[in-house]
Amino acid sequence: MPLLESATLGPVGQVLGLTVWGQQFLGWRFSISRASRITRVGGHLDADFTGTGLFAAIIMLQAPNSLPSFAPHAIESSPDTVAHTLIVPTSPSSDILIPLSPPVVLEPGNYGFVFGGADSAVAYFPFGATGTGIMPNNNSDLPGSSYFFGDAFRWSDTPAGSNTIRFVVEVDPLPAPSAPTGLKVS
Repeated sequence: MPLLESATLGPVGQVLGLTVWGQQFLGWRFSISRASRITRVGGHLDADFTGTGLFAAIIMLQAPNSLPSFAPHAIESSPDTVAHTLIVPTSPSSDILIPLSPPVVLEPGNYGFVFGGADSAVAYFPFGATGTGIMPNNNSDLPGSSYFFGDAFRWSDTPAGSNTIRFVVEVDPLPAPSAPTGLKVS
């Protein structure tokens, strides 16, 4: 099955990078041109505080370069959130790809893939995530990669080429529906 990737993998075994927790979600935009089943998600991650892990969520976007239509801390309740799971990184970093259970079918369109974690100081544990982590920024962006981040209140664009973080989505394109046969239309 093909992989959609934000960046090629840099050296694993890292302990530094961009922090992922309840006050900083990191996201990547991707588009699909035909209905596809998303079977696995992941990225280059390092554990800071493991807990139950980080959350990984797929959200709908209105356009290829748009930001999510809801505040970051509304990610659990937004109808634009189409899938989520917990992912437990290791330390030092590794490239992780875990099953999305159940797999989700996405229609053609624009999506964001977001990693986030907990903020125990304010008892914020989205999707049951109690961990914090790090996304090493030693990867090489692939052409067209577009990132964004969220704090507790708003989403913002990340300047091109400044992240070099790795998100991975495994897709299984669904066959195009065939025209019915044997029907007589009058």
